[in-house]
Amino acid sequence: MPGPARLAPEAVQHRPALPASARARRARTAGTDQDRSHVTAFRGPGCGLGSHRRPGRRRLTLRQPETANTGAGMDVESRIDAFVSTHPSRAVVVQSLRGSPVCVQRHASRVFPAASLMKVPLAITTLEQLDAEQTVSRSDLGTTAYPSLLEVFDEQHTFTLRELCCLMLSTSDNPIGSYLTDRVGMTAVTQTAHRIGAVETCMRVGFTDDELAAPARQSTTTAADMSLILEYTASQPHLQTMVRAMRNSMRNFRLPLRLPDELPVAHKTGSLRGLAHDAGILYGRDRDVVAVFLTDDQSDTAHVGMEIGDCIADVWRLLGEAV
Repeated sequence: MPGPARLAPEAVQHRPALPASARARRARTAGTDQDRSHVTAFRGPGCGLGSHRRPGRRRLTLRQPETANTGAGMDVESRIDAFVSTHPSRAVVVQSLRGSPVCVQRHASRVFPAASLMKVPLAITTLEQLDAEQTVSRSDLGTTAYPSLLEVFDEQHTFTLRELCCLMLSTSDNPIGSYLTDRVGMTAVTQTAHRIGAVETCMRVGFTDDELAAPARQSTTTAADMSLILEYTASQPHLQTMVRAMRNSMRNFRLPLRLPDELPVAHKTGSLRGLAHDAGILYGRDRDVVAVFLTDDQSDTAHVGMEIGDCIADVWRLLGEAV
């Protein structure tokens, strides 16, 4: 979705199983108050990532739980507390996928407007329910009053649905989001999220210009839900093009802001007036980590973006990774 400064045939469904680690975490947190909780989950190296490990990277041997990163874990919690405590409408999840364990949750079950984070389950639904190699002409896609990458293509240019999903994720293009929403339907996107375990994630509005003001706040998600959705995406071989697209995002002013340029960060932002989200996976030397930052009712979203960048950089450093 545009940043705050610019506000103004169904196929047989492919339904891969939810990763065991995600099912277990959903079961652990079901019926509990996550608003001020932190959980240390001891997970094996490479958990939930499968083919994501970059060539030549060694596997980290997990130390005994009672001694693994205890001091660093406390520091990480304090740093995240500092970010969350400055404003009541903030939520954070930091969850390890590979390497020694870390899991910090703050207000993880609080419901927020999803904004463009909804494009992640939208892309999953498209790739799992439609023929990803089906072609679409540029002339079949809509227009917008806001900047769109589609404007550089002529009307006869064709894209595959897979390519449209990737362009939508890397540039947050709204006309593509609107087209894909029309193809699969909002109910299907919500059902995809719920199947993954993201039960508070509901798509109720699309991405046309008319839906970008007050109606845009009707779709919802939580930090815990986005963590599950990202872990699912990373664990599924047929969704690796989504991960590559998010690793090549054009909107790098939040999570990647203070991180090394060479560090892969597969992430998706969401922006509305007063709202600044970023949810992604950091692929480090010794660990891979899901990081979800959701904020709303913020007076200066540009400054919040810098706060998110500062916080995750400090956390990454505390976890022993290079910044």
